[in-house]
Amino acid sequence: MGGNYNILALFLAVCFFCLPVLLSAQGTESAVDLYRRGMEAQEDENYYLAVEKYKAALDVNPYYLEAMKGLAQCFYYLNEYQESLRYITLGKKYNKNDAELLALEGRVWIVLGDLNKAQAEFSRVLTLEPNNIEAMAGIALLDIAAGRTSFAVKQFEQALRISPSYRQALLALVIINQQLMNYPAAERYLELALRHHSNDALVHFIAGKYYFKRGNYEQAERHLATALALNNHNEQARELLGRIYFAIQNYDRATQVLGALPQGSALYYLARYTMAKSYEEKGDIDNAIINYRRALGTRPDDEASRIALENLIIGSSLPETDPRRAEQASVRVKQGDLFRSKYLLNLALLQYRIAVMLDKVSSVSKQAMYDMANIYRLRDFPMKYLEKLKVIRDTMGPAGPGPGDLDKTISNDIERYEYQKKNLVSSKWGLDDQYKETSTPLSMDVFNLRPGSDVLHPGAGGEFTKFFTYILFLYEKKIQVEHSGDISSFEEGFRKARNAYTDFFLILSFKEAERSINVECGLYLSRTGALLHKFALGATGNDHVQSVLLSLGDKLNAMLPLRGRILARQFDQALIDLGGMHGLKKDDKLLILKKGSVSLHNERVGFSYNDSDVVGEFTVTGLDEAVSEGTIKSKGYYDLVNIGDEVIFEPKVKDTTEKNQAAETGGLLQDLMELR
Repeated sequence: MGGNYNILALFLAVCFFCLPVLLSAQGTESAVDLYRRGMEAQEDENYYLAVEKYKAALDVNPYYLEAMKGLAQCFYYLNEYQESLRYITLGKKYNKNDAELLALEGRVWIVLGDLNKAQAEFSRVLTLEPNNIEAMAGIALLDIAAGRTSFAVKQFEQALRISPSYRQALLALVIINQQLMNYPAAERYLELALRHHSNDALVHFIAGKYYFKRGNYEQAERHLATALALNNHNEQARELLGRIYFAIQNYDRATQVLGALPQGSALYYLARYTMAKSYEEKGDIDNAIINYRRALGTRPDDEASRIALENLIIGSSLPETDPRRAEQASVRVKQGDLFRSKYLLNLALLQYRIAVMLDKVSSVSKQAMYDMANIYRLRDFPMKYLEKLKVIRDTMGPAGPGPGDLDKTISNDIERYEYQKKNLVSSKWGLDDQYKETSTPLSMDVFNLRPGSDVLHPGAGGEFTKFFTYILFLYEKKIQVEHSGDISSFEEGFRKARNAYTDFFLILSFKEAERSINVECGLYLSRTGALLHKFALGATGNDHVQSVLLSLGDKLNAMLPLRGRILARQFDQALIDLGGMHGLKKDDKLLILKKGSVSLHNERVGFSYNDSDVVGEFTVTGLDEAVSEGTIKSKGYYDLVNIGDEVIFEPKVKDTTEKNQAAETGGLLQDLMELR
């Protein structure tokens, strides 16, 4: 009996000790093992796998604080801040004074915009642990958010005195000093980071990013390739490496590297944009369109991809009947309809104009042309509406069956507005078509300065500049764009504009972040290259590119002077070739000068002339769209005003640079917040 009891006891003991092994073999892991696997995945920046393992650890042990902290960190790195906050709150139930959780919560509140709560969390950590370097770094981030960059530098330096190898502080000082253009300091901290963390993927990524911005593509490529070798999941390194290959015109390598970025990545849209640009540079239009559309499929609000896609289609050799033209045009038509319904007529006109540029032959195009014409009617320019209707009638075939019978509408409105012409100022003066007599707009070239632009999307400065020329069409009676494109220096732009004999040229440069953009624009006299005015504008939020360029167009239009001529005269009454579409209003006064005596001023936006060439003053008494009538007041005793003499109107403008820039600290803060 005793022997049997001993055998049974031995059997139970073996079962007890072997059961965990047997369960493990059947697929059950301990919470600790799952946590360790999650931590390994997190270190490799494979946050999706890390989340899976941490959650599995919590399934085994719902009170596992370290797994909660891991989930909070991973969701923070995945930009899921509310979810991160949820696990921070859960973890604080089990340890309300956990410094790591409190410091992470502070960072979350910075991202969510509650800087007071962030300050409270970091201060609490420093009360518990006065030398906590994570909290010091958090205070430095708050200084950056408040624009106190020098204070932030001191905070990071203090953290380094406590922990000389503290990675976040070293990398932060690289980024801050680079923005301050203190390159010796930036490179000193970069050298220290590489010395202390030679096998760290993030350190090599920051090194690659630093050298990329400095234009040293060889060094940048080396560090980014190292970062990917150390951590193949580093999506930022992959995206930037692809951008470098695009910059050095190795388009095949660019598409190869970027094509490996998964669709779920936050950088997928940027990768597809750069791939599209690479295919475009290779002349592969089909693959370029496919990749622009993939970028827009992920981020429908990505203006750069949409603008670049439209520029490609407009400037490509695609057949006029290619269905992709009508498909893209219909997108702009829908936007135009939306803006028209809100009575944002200038915006609606821009959408319809781009739609017509995209597609010139389909029923979509004909409808867009009519919608564009109708905007002029809504803006009280009925004769411009009539002119556009005649173009549609004479150049496009029947629209085919559809709601409203477009062809019938066009025919009826042509007849109706032809009849109304008899009541116009121009008809009183014997002009059948006032638009044939309209004045010549001021001509200009529009350039993008490549070295001056710092853009999120490679090559986007040129795309935005081309889009700006579409916007300038809204001011067609005052501005006529002759040429546009990229330049590498002021000298190149000056030479091109002078050789083209334009009146002015514009040089634009852009700073683009994910949700904001700043543009600087210089207005120059083509004859001498003199800088006449400088604009600095910014915008944030949805449609920020379109918004800032529309604002720039409005300011430019308001600044430019008007020059016309006297078309006819009867006693003290005269007709000039400037009207409501040029911005004239009743009672406006214009100077009358001898024919050929007016030139553009060398030092300001306006005209140059001799006082002796002023022969009178013209006061507007009646307006048409392209012409005006008014009274003449001669200068002096003798009436020297003749048909063909020039009239000028100069709006009052500021002599100072226009400034309305989007805050730039946001970009620096975002770069620093991404440091792990």
